[in-house]
Amino acid sequence: MSMDWIIPFTDHSEILGYIRLNDKYYPHFKDCIGAIDGTHIKALLPKEAQAPFIGRKGMPTKNILVACDFDMCFTLYCLDY
Repeated sequence: MSMDWIIPFTDHSEILGYIRLNDKYYPHFKDCIGAIDGTHIKALLPKEAQAPFIGRKGMPTKNILVACDFDMCFTLYCLDY
């Protein structure tokens, strides 16, 4: 992907107001800069190259890890090849 689509943003200092002003959530999220999660995405590969990528559902997939900030913008992605 090019810089036209993925633009690095490094200002992680601002926490959303409804979290910062809420005594219930702020103690848990005060140092948080985002959230991470992993998932498998379907991979399109030639038949002879699929074997190493077959997932538990029987189709070729690729495991990815992504992180996003509080504005739901991607700040990190990891595709391990």
